Amino acid sequence: MNFDSIPFLSALLAVGIVWMLFALICSMIYDASTSWLSEKGKFMKKQLFNQLHDKANGINWASLVYMHSSVEMLSRSENKPAGEISNATFTKALIDVVSDTHAAKMQQTENTPQRYNNPLLNRLYTAVHQLEPGNLVGMLKAALSNAEAASMNPDNTINEAKLYLALHANIDDWYEGLQKRIGVWYKKKTRQRIFWLALILAIIVNVDSVQLFDLLKGNENTRKAIFSHYENNSTNIERLVEQQRKTDSTLIAQGSATPDNADSDKAKVDTVAMAKTQEKLDSLTFYLKEMDSLAKTAELPVGFSYNLMSEIGKNTGAKPIEKKSVWVWIIYLLTKLIGYLLSAFAGSLGAPFWFDLLKKVLPVKR
Repeated sequence: MNFDSIPFLSALLAVGIVWMLFALICSMIYDASTSWLSEKGKFMKKQLFNQLHDKANGINWASLVYMHSSVEMLSRSENKPAGEISNATFTKALIDVVSDTHAAKMQQTENTPQRYNNPLLNRLYTAVHQLEPGNLVGMLKAALSNAEAASMNPDNTINEAKLYLALHANIDDWYEGLQKRIGVWYKKKTRQRIFWLALILAIIVNVDSVQLFDLLKGNENTRKAIFSHYENNSTNIERLVEQQRKTDSTLIAQGSATPDNADSDKAKVDTVAMAKTQEKLDSLTFYLKEMDSLAKTAELPVGFSYNLMSEIGKNTGAKPIEKKSVWVWIIYLLTKLIGYLLSAFAGSLGAPFWFDLLKKVLPVKR
């Protein structure tokens, strides 16, 4: 369908492209800043501290997990906690810290009946049966019981190797479910933050949706410039959108196996994290230049020179606003506010949303 013959629809699609590009910029700025500040790691740590606070036993299991060597070495610093804790690493750390609790050690004596040949499993069994009942203790007790049932030999003896693997799998499943819940909470918080970031950015560089629609509706050359950019850069746009989709779809990446040398791994983690942040900053800088070039080519009223204060200065100069024009200015400012809010809302929806929507209407020929 040729939308050029219908200026209203053509302008809407062009605004949709602008919204997608604006959402991509907002997401890239937010992602680069959160990567630098380790916001994901901080958020995950805070939520784990809340979820693993065992009031009945006066223990915060998350605190002990983060002090475990296999997790501690993944943190860049105390203020930049690990944002990538694999299921295997978390499960191993949790089993170790619960098994080493004071309750388990006090109950383990030479005369204590040994349920398993594996000392670690014995300490874990003692701990979950001696500690006061709680959500985490109850989960571990159920995980151990189910693992036992799944690892029984025909002669009713326990295959401890199979038991350990089954126990790991049960705790992995629980942790994965917890990650998903934390991910939902993080996405909600991220969308709220990106809305405010988009609103501030829209005001600073004048991304006014109402003004853009009015311009695009009456300027065919500007619409063609935007459509041309969308078509000519579709591959790069799709790559960036897919990167953003991947970032949005997960809170915690699955980490690799933990190396033996904690110091070298800690340095490696910091180096890799800094490299990723720098890569995001470089990508953002390049993309901002591309968007500035598009704004100039399409003659869009977007940029610092078009922001609200600059426009007010151009319209008023050194002369005071006359009384008869007060309502005109009120309507003007309200219209600008609506335009900025629309842009902020569009930015908060994310580039993948607008890309998928546009792809249904404007399929790009490859």
